Amino acid sequence: MTVAFSGFFLTLKMQVYTLGLSSSQPGKVPLHTIHNKKKLLNRIRRIKGQIEGLERLLEREKDEDFSVILQTVASARGALNGLMSELIEGHLREHVLSGPGNSLLERERALDDVLAVLKTYLK
Repeated sequence: MTVAFSGFFLTLKMQVYTLGLSSSQPGKVPLHTIHNKKKLLNRIRRIKGQIEGLERLLEREKDEDFSVILQTVASARGALNGLMSELIEGHLREHVLSGPGNSLLERERALDDVLAVLKTYLK
């Protein structure tokens, strides 16, 4: 399932999510997503439930559901923003700020990854 909010796309799958934040080493899963995997997956599942509920509301096509639809969209968007914030914070702390064993060049690449996602996200 792919969800789009304000130019931000998230593909929902039951896997580790990085939202375009790649490791500075190809093929390496970012460490912060492994440490928080259960928490992140629970957040993803809640967001998925919100989106599926929204889909059901839209399929019913009842006018009285309009305020519930808007509230569900706002809730899902807030949940996605929270997820994005948590992922970015983890990436910054693990790969940009400290980056144990990472050279300055690798930390700069990690920062570039975050900046690219933020530029896309904030459009």
